[in-house]
Amino acid sequence: MCSNTKFDYNSIQKNMPEARIILSDMEHVQNKSLNSISRFGIVIEVGPLPNAVLRHDLFEATEKVVELVVKFLTLSKTREEPKLPEEVTVFKFREKVPYPRDGEGELTAMVHKDLQDRDYRLLEASHPIFMTFQGEEIRYSSEPGYPIFINEAAYYLEDTAFIITDRVGVSLK
Repeated sequence: MCSNTKFDYNSIQKNMPEARIILSDMEHVQNKSLNSISRFGIVIEVGPLPNAVLRHDLFEATEKVVELVVKFLTLSKTREEPKLPEEVTVFKFREKVPYPRDGEGELTAMVHKDLQDRDYRLLEASHPIFMTFQGEEIRYSSEPGYPIFINEAAYYLEDTAFIITDRVGVSLK
């Protein structure tokens, strides 16, 4: 995206409330991707979607996001840029939460059923996040945050059970 064009994230949020905007975290990026080539990179998530899986509903949602982006960029090139809001809500990386492991590096727990599929929902202290293979709950003990990429297979090799983000307003002015 051109650095002199401010993208209308609000348009995507207004037209697709199920889409989420994630700010790239250049300090913690392990693998470079398209959103990491700019210091202002973003991800617009319409998933989650496991690797190697095609889902019609998410394919259509992705097409809609691309259409909104192209429409905005076309309007901005013709000087018919829509009025931008003062602020947009995004999710900003805070910390990676690894899977619990023993001294030999073996997995000792799985993501708790009460956390599974609750991406972008507030996670507060004492909420169960893991269930050990012995049946004991491990509870969240950090500051409240919004977990994303919960138990996604694509992150297993990086030992990431989920990522905690902060929901923040970003000024577009």
